Amino acid sequence: MTTVSPVEDDQEALLDANYMLTWTKPRLSIWLAMIVEVLVNKNDIADLRKRLGLNQTEFGNLFGVHPMTVSKWERGTLFPNHYQLALIQEFAQAAKSKEVRDTIGAVLVGAGIAAALYLLLKHSRN
Repeated sequence: MTTVSPVEDDQEALLDANYMLTWTKPRLSIWLAMIVEVLVNKNDIADLRKRLGLNQTEFGNLFGVHPMTVSKWERGTLFPNHYQLALIQEFAQAAKSKEVRDTIGAVLVGAGIAAALYLLLKHSRN
């Protein structure tokens, strides 16, 4: 009967875990990218931003990201994380309100990001 020391067992498990990560991480990234693409199309982000009457800087401020990040979302070279995706979906609901479309730019400039976020999230539930 052969016995395996706990240290050898841990090393083997660590090697297995490392192997799995190197092979599954790229696949996981591809799957996540496909899921994000289904949930929100790159054209949808640009359309939403334009419907709200915001430039990339203002839109990025709502998410705490650089305008270049917004540009990459719109070109499909970078995808929003799950929190940002949830906000985008909420903002799309809010953008259906004419009141929101007419006032969001002024609120963002006049009252700030927090007030703009409040307005968007408030109207996404209506």
